Amino acid sequence: MLGRRLKPQYITVSGGSEAARGTAGLARSIMLLVALCMVVVTVAAAYSVADHLGRARGETPPDDYAEVDTVKRQYLVPSAALPESVAAMRPEGYGERIGAALASQLARGGSARFDVVIDASGLAEEFDKSYPLCEVDGYTVYWSEMTAYQKYLADVGDVKEQRRLGNLTAEETAGRISLLRDEYGMAMLDRRTALERWRRERLDGFDEKYSRIADGKYLARLSASEIEELAAAGFRLLGVGDERADIDEKYEAYMSDQRMPLLWYLSRGDTETVEVEYMLPIGGGLGEHREEAASEIQERLGKLGLGDSVVGGSVHAVWVNDGSEGFTAAVCRLSLTKEETVRLLEGQEDECVGLVFPDDELYAEYCFAVYGDGFTYRTELIRADSTERSA
Repeated sequence: MLGRRLKPQYITVSGGSEAARGTAGLARSIMLLVALCMVVVTVAAAYSVADHLGRARGETPPDDYAEVDTVKRQYLVPSAALPESVAAMRPEGYGERIGAALASQLARGGSARFDVVIDASGLAEEFDKSYPLCEVDGYTVYWSEMTAYQKYLADVGDVKEQRRLGNLTAEETAGRISLLRDEYGMAMLDRRTALERWRRERLDGFDEKYSRIADGKYLARLSASEIEELAAAGFRLLGVGDERADIDEKYEAYMSDQRMPLLWYLSRGDTETVEVEYMLPIGGGLGEHREEAASEIQERLGKLGLGDSVVGGSVHAVWVNDGSEGFTAAVCRLSLTKEETVRLLEGQEDECVGLVFPDDELYAEYCFAVYGDGFTYRTELIRADSTERSA
């Protein structure tokens, strides 16, 4: 293959006059509307933070790669999940609260600070043990015992039972259920606000270090000691990947999804030789072209001066199902130097070239670098505004 391709407690609402309940319902409805407006503003602010993060990481591309009036921007996005076999290859000595990709970065060292996503969502259970929902006969009911939704269902059930017994009219029943719905919405919003404030208080120096990117998740640049400290405090720390995998700029002209692992490997300073899988389309029917595979491979590689690079016994013919009629391809493995690999990439027409990972450890290192622990940076070329063009 060309590299590797890539989860009832019963509570009764207290009574009161219909007028009082109607006034209270109106007040709560107004409060709910105001609160929802605040949510919209908060979401807009979050998107603004994300855009600011992207701009802060922007940089101008090299002259030999730049398009007219474009600049590079990086954005933090969710990434594909790590294969289980890769996630299991986390370095030893790091607790489960530190993601496998981040543990890999820490084990390699070489950086004073690391881009980290702090996942505080798991702390909600602890928060709920001390966050009150309501009072019942002098007893405080906490969210860990009953959620607002469970209370809402219980209260609605009580109202419907009163209606069934003939104690409420249809209009009174509808009014009480509407009031309960408003109370439920306010309870949910109040808890979310309180939980966010509680999380921020747990993150010492929040305003100076952290940017909120999602509910219960924050982005920061932290040292190894800060990561260990937050993990000990109960937070989960996740490594951030890079979809371009820190590929050297001199290889950017050859980038494609299939070649990314190969270009990443070439960008490593300790790489002298590389083994690749080379695939050359040679025709439409498998049987009639099977014997032509070796000659077709040798002819094409001979033109590039790479005929002697074929790994012995690796040449064979395969059928490629491309979603249309399909085709036969000649496939072989090549052992090349960096210079020879670049020559092969430059001389490509309709061929495919992909890295053959020498071992599982290197494959895991690549996955950690690209996918992180669920978040990665995406780089895009976008049109520069007038200020950036004149800078």
